[in-house]
Amino acid sequence: MAMGLFLRDDHGWRSRDNVVPRGTIFRRPSKEFEDQVRNGRVAALRLPGATPLQGGIPVTVEGRVIGAMGARGNSPQEDEEIALAGANMTAAAVPEEGR
Repeated sequence: MAMGLFLRDDHGWRSRDNVVPRGTIFRRPSKEFEDQVRNGRVAALRLPGATPLQGGIPVTVEGRVIGAMGARGNSPQEDEEIALAGANMTAAAVPEEGR
């Protein structure tokens, strides 16, 4: 299994690891892109940076996307559960003054 974390800074997205599905750049779980493709909206495959694979979750603090967490190597459902747990833990670790 592999996990990755995207962090948001003043210059946009930077990745500490190439693992995080890029669909999280769009501020939604990457599974939404997978579902769109599965339901016939193949145009979602052409979105720059979008990866239609379950396992990427935005990290949000007070409604603001501050990054994204992704996992791979297990079943898609397990990847998403792991990424969600990581995203929740990351969001909870943001100090009050950083919100």
